[in-house]
Amino acid sequence: MGNKGSKIHLETAQKTGVCTIANLKLEEIPPEIFKISMLRTLDASNNRLARWPSGIERMGMMKMLKIGNNRLTEINVSMV
Repeated sequence: MGNKGSKIHLETAQKTGVCTIANLKLEEIPPEIFKISMLRTLDASNNRLARWPSGIERMGMMKMLKIGNNRLTEINVSMV
């Protein structure tokens, strides 16, 4: 997520609390996402995530996490 478009997207997410990183063929959620303290909604659907996003459980403001259509083999049941 180092390009200019991604930087602008992260700045918007910091302001709105909503971040969409869907359909980007990501194998993991970029660490910059976890620095958005007021993140309420994260859409990481339709990527290539194989593992539960480490650190997502520490995001206290998170209300909605969309991670459908990935390659997850297990989920963190405490988050469901």
